[in-house]
Amino acid sequence: MSLASHPRRLFAFAAIGVATVALGATGVVQFRADHAWTELRTMQNDLELRLAARDHRRQPLWGESTPARAFVPYAHALDKARALAKTDDAALVRMLRHDDAQTAEDPEAVALRARWQPLLADLHAGAHAADASPPAPDDPESPGDLTNLLDARWIANCAMFEARLRRHRGEHLAAVQVSLDAATFAADLHRRGTLIDQMIATAIVAIATAETWTEPALARLDDEALQALADGLARLDLLLPTTADHEGEMAFSLRQIAAAPIDGDWVPGSLAAWRHGFSSRWMFADALLQQARVARLLANETGLDWPQREALLEVTLGSLIDSGNPVCAVMVPNTAGSERNLRESLTLVRLLRMSVAHHLGRKQAPLRDPLGDGPLQVTPRDDGGVRLHSVGTEQRRKLARDVAP
Repeated sequence: MSLASHPRRLFAFAAIGVATVALGATGVVQFRADHAWTELRTMQNDLELRLAARDHRRQPLWGESTPARAFVPYAHALDKARALAKTDDAALVRMLRHDDAQTAEDPEAVALRARWQPLLADLHAGAHAADASPPAPDDPESPGDLTNLLDARWIANCAMFEARLRRHRGEHLAAVQVSLDAATFAADLHRRGTLIDQMIATAIVAIATAETWTEPALARLDDEALQALADGLARLDLLLPTTADHEGEMAFSLRQIAAAPIDGDWVPGSLAAWRHGFSSRWMFADALLQQARVARLLANETGLDWPQREALLEVTLGSLIDSGNPVCAVMVPNTAGSERNLRESLTLVRLLRMSVAHHLGRKQAPLRDPLGDGPLQVTPRDDGGVRLHSVGTEQRRKLARDVAP
């Protein structure tokens, strides 16, 4: 008697077969997910060891250093900036439009200055601390997992206001020094590793250098202050990275996942998840492994000029998008743009360095263009001055300085 003549028995055998295959598939998916997470934890341990081996000792951009931790007073400065913005935000915003004389003579600004002095004292202490190691996430004196953009910007803006006031009073060297403290803060923020901190750092660099030291402002400085600025900017140039810290960002992502593990193991309604058996654990682990491999590759290729580096970013990040893992596509946006922003801030520093040399009456070979594959460009002007500019000026007009004769 055949099974075909007994439909119920045939259906029962079919159901048993389907269940066996489903259970087997579930077992395979669970095995693959567990294996991926084990590999990921091993990679995370290796990554943390590499990050811990980094040397974060550095000299200040001016003056002497102290045997202290920079991010302890930085955390205090960030707290003070947050409190100051809560009480005086409107007045501080108005001051952004002030020139040197308005900053020095505005009665409201004079009152505000007394309130930002403690903030600048913390900034100075952090900038002159020899140990700029990023704080551990569980450090009670840490400014938190991520720096608040607004708080950090107000630190830099208050330093700029102080520089304007001191410049107006003829305290040129003091004006330079407070701006260099803000630039040191920016350089140290890069060490925290997260992409957000690195982007905040690029904004602070721009405030402390290009926005504070416009051409009219430079023209007012005496030679002592110009020399101090030249020396400080040269040190800053060495501190600033030319590539984003993708491994630092990767470590942050892994810590966040560890702190909030994935509870479920099912991705409903996502056809793209079929490659990972609709397992969220497997899919996330696979995405993080791919991201970690790309981060390692990019960390090993830091000496490229921007055209080559940009091409490498396009290929490697494109491979993540095309991987078929939908989580990878979420991780990629803004990564290449962040590297360009970082190089733009370094370009501003080098343009300023060349301008300061010009104001000191020195002939200096053009510095290398962070956004090109050659030196920054120097174009004579009809009035006898020069225009200093980057090839990146085509995309951002501010990447140029017009220096008077």
